[in-house]
Amino acid sequence: ELRLQAEFKCREAVTDCCLTRDGRTLVCTSQDGVVGVYCMDLLRQVRKFQVGSLPLSCLALHPAAPTALVGSFDNALLAVSVDSGRVVQELPMAHDDAVTCLALPPHTTA
Repeated sequence: ELRLQAEFKCREAVTDCCLTRDGRTLVCTSQDGVVGVYCMDLLRQVRKFQVGSLPLSCLALHPAAPTALVGSFDNALLAVSVDSGRVVQELPMAHDDAVTCLALPPHTTA
């Protein structure tokens, strides 16, 4: 049985969400270029980072590091630190069109 435990609000539409392997942190991307980090233990937002001027379309969490791989509507891929919000690496023209889906294998190493 699924029950609503918490409701988190974003300014613009949410485009993707990932839950960390331990289930304690939820990371979301949205159409306003923001990555939001939510603590499931506290049931509240703990960090919010503006990482782009265009909508973010998707994300995948690195299983062994506090890093999110984020796709953007400007064809870019961004590696973003979930702890600091700093863009660790950027591939500006990673794709011919907007990046709409990302996945990392579950046993990726740091």
